[in-house]
This record gives sequence, structure tokens and C-alpha cells, in this order.
Amino acid sequence: EDSLIVVETFNYPQKINQPPDNWEGRSGWHYSRTKRKDIYYTIQSESNNLYLSAETKGKAVNFGREVKVNLRLHNKLRFRWRVHSLPEGGNEEDSGKNDSAAAVRLLFGRGLGIRSLKYVWSTTLPVGTETESPLNPRAKVIVKESGTDHLGKWVWIEVNAYEDYKRMFGGEPRPVDALSIITDSDNTKSLVKADYDDFMFFISPPETEEMIPDFMLNP
Repeated sequence: EDSLIVVETFNYPQKINQPPDNWEGRSGWHYSRTKRKDIYYTIQSESNNLYLSAETKGKAVNFGREVKVNLRLHNKLRFRWRVHSLPEGGNEEDSGKNDSAAAVRLLFGRGLGIRSLKYVWSTTLPVGTETESPLNPRAKVIVKESGTDHLGKWVWIEVNAYEDYKRMFGGEPRPVDALSIITDSDNTKSLVKADYDDFMFFISPPETEEMIPDFMLNP
């Protein structure tokens, strides 16, 4: 059990068509708290499963919750997302088109010195692109899905966040302070819709037998 940290499964049946209470919306350059009426993330149900749905046209609200995760130990992040419609012409490298159909962000630190590692489903950038926000060099971006091939389908994403942080920022990461998501279209003004579910951190298994303790190889 110590190898797995389940952050969120959105299992709040009493909050159907509402945002979960333990998540908070923030928007604007300084990420001020968003009024509840402006939050467009809601719990939905499908086939006896609860998940978070986001739908917007012209808005950008980061929606997140606090977490305390040491990536040196729980180095991998797994979640699933589903995109129904993409921001038209969205491009995470263009400040005038910087909208993502779906994005998951890990936040490190507080205030003006905050760093973020952002995994996105892009409209135009190819999978594997590693870049940074055109507005903030402390926000690194990694494209995990792109385009229309998997629209309407749940897609599982698994990343080694520890290695991604070291590669993108250099050095060792401090603990993750928050996990947030954003589905936005404030630049492209197009209709964007996506779903999210099952966020968890876990310890990756050993890569070779030399790394496996003897008692596990010879019980």
C-alpha cells in the first residue's frame, strides 16, 4: 500500500453537476481565487463511474487541490483523460493561441517562485514535444496526446514525473505542493470539452533483477 498514493477518483455522488469541495479554482496572472459561479468543472456519472468534466468557451480557470508528494520516492504519475473537442488552432508555444484541450499540472513551491510541470493534450503540437510556456519560463510543457485521433476515448497517461522534472528544470525536485488541471479557450474563444479521472502517484518497479531484493527473488 505504501507504493501507491491515490490523489483523486472523484467519487462524490452527492456532488453530481457540481464541482468537488476539496478542489479550488484560480485564474489570472497571479492566480487569484475564482468565484464558484465561474468554475466550469463538475462531477459527472457514466456507467457507474464518477469523473470530472470540463466545458468552456472563452474562459481559463486552473482547478486544483493540494497534495504532498515526494517525487524522489513516488516518482510516477498516472491518470486518464478524455477530450471531446479541441481549441481551434491551439498551440502551447504561441501566446496568442495558448489553449489546451486538457492539461495536468504539478506545482512546486509558492508565490512568484512557483514552478510547474504541465502535461497537455495539444491541438497542434506533436506528441513528445517538450517546451515551455511563452508567458512563463518556470512553466515547462510536455505533450502527451495531440490532435483528433483519440477524441471521445478515455486515454491512460503514465509519466515519470521525477525524471521529467530533472530533465526540464535540472536538479532535484522539491515535493509536489499541488496538482491542478486546466481545460481552457480564453485565447481561441472556441468550445472545448474534456474529462479527467483516477489521479495517482506510485513507485515504479525495479528495472532489473539486480535491483530486486533477494527475498523477493527467492521467497
